[in-house]
Amino acid sequence: MRLHRISAEHWAGDPSAAVAAARNLHPGRLPTAERRARYFTDHARAYGMWGRREDCVKALLAVCRSIS
Repeated sequence: MRLHRISAEHWAGDPSAAVAAARNLHPGRLPTAERRARYFTDHARAYGMWGRREDCVKALLAVCRSIS
């Protein structure tokens, strides 16, 4: 449920709440590569919407590291 909070906050138009939700969830504890990838892509979308390009790129690059 906590993973879905990131996406929900983003789609509700509140990227800062989405980033805060992501901070409360440790991606390494997610059970599958798919869920870890979802965590980082949702996190990246929130940063992008917030105008934080560098953080967005870092989150996208983290996807590659998390699923390998």
